[in-house]
Amino acid sequence: MRKFASFNLRRVSLFLALSLALVTFLAACGDNTATSVPATTTAAATTAAATTAGAATTAGATTAGATTASAATTAGATTASVVTTASATTAVAATTGAGGAAKSVACTAPTAAATNGKTYKIAIAVQAPIPALSNAIKGTKEGLATCGFIEGKNVTYSLGDANGDIPSLKTIGDKFRDEKPDLIVAVGTQALVNMYNTNPNTPIVFNATTNPYVALKDVVKTPTDHGNVTGVQALAPIKEALEYAKVVAPNAKNIGLVWTTSEQNSAVNTDIAKQEAPGLGLTIVEAPISKREEVQQAAQSIADKVDVFFSTTDVSVVDQLEALVQVAIAKKKPVISNDPSSGPRGVALAYGIDYYNNGVSSAKLASRILNGEAASKVDIEKEKDFGLVVNLEGAQLMGVKLPDAILSKASVKYDKITPNK
Repeated sequence: MRKFASFNLRRVSLFLALSLALVTFLAACGDNTATSVPATTTAAATTAAATTAGAATTAGATTAGATTASAATTAGATTASVVTTASATTAVAATTGAGGAAKSVACTAPTAAATNGKTYKIAIAVQAPIPALSNAIKGTKEGLATCGFIEGKNVTYSLGDANGDIPSLKTIGDKFRDEKPDLIVAVGTQALVNMYNTNPNTPIVFNATTNPYVALKDVVKTPTDHGNVTGVQALAPIKEALEYAKVVAPNAKNIGLVWTTSEQNSAVNTDIAKQEAPGLGLTIVEAPISKREEVQQAAQSIADKVDVFFSTTDVSVVDQLEALVQVAIAKKKPVISNDPSSGPRGVALAYGIDYYNNGVSSAKLASRILNGEAASKVDIEKEKDFGLVVNLEGAQLMGVKLPDAILSKASVKYDKITPNK
């Protein structure tokens, strides 16, 4: 009898254990509380927006062979050593670019030209001193230094900053023509256009440029046919950023986009956003501007019509980002950005190009030209190193709680808003 009772007890225990396991399994299968976030893009992946034939880009805009030293780095850079808060920025600087992705390296050893005793003159033109473009310059200089071209030793830099005044770029280009540099680095689309127009015979390397195939369509035709101009294209992951907007604000339908009509890069990004939005159940509500001073007024004009504000890589808008953030906080509408460098300034979430690494990538091409290769023989590459950052205070003040699925993927978490100086 005892043996029979013991046997039955074991059967009951086994039955209860199996039942519990089944209930747990079914609960997991039916759990709809998990938040789906865009899949982490590896550095070798190409976004749908970048390869869309009608997205204001030519067939040559995607380089199959474009590689960087960081090609094995994932876009989210979610390694434990990178995930941090703003209070640990010293540690971040040692391991990441300015956008949170793991730092790239242009060269592993000095190149031959760096040891020949010559001092090189390199001119750098930039549209505005916004963090993203400043980070691209920093990446360029530090990248060239790893190749042996060191400022104050065998390189002198001439910096031309238009401070947001696009017409000033022509004056800067004229000045560079008189200086006769060995190489010009054009940081941003407007800088590229003006440097080529004023210095067509000087080798030009670009970075922080959305679409050179549109900006200089008569010169830059394909990755291998581009005249005296080369560089690393920085086409923002528009679709993925909009997908993140859906995660941050699941009920969002209308996305507010302030953009500058005179910026070719912004026109390209706006076209892509309008293409991608319908497939995500979103509508882009535009507020075009002609100058940076109009950002706040433009944002206010559409604030009651939108659920989320979207900031691409429009230089004028990024320059006046604090004005956009101010409106967003007042209206409790989150700002989603394509510029990880905007993370400290209060956007709820930013996913896009790490411009420091973009500068490093362009430095690798610049070093080849300084070593004697013709710019026309150095293929154009495409930046594929993306970073995801969040601003916890910004999100809170904008009325949203970032889900754990996003927080776990963010490479940098800023705990407070730090306006740009």
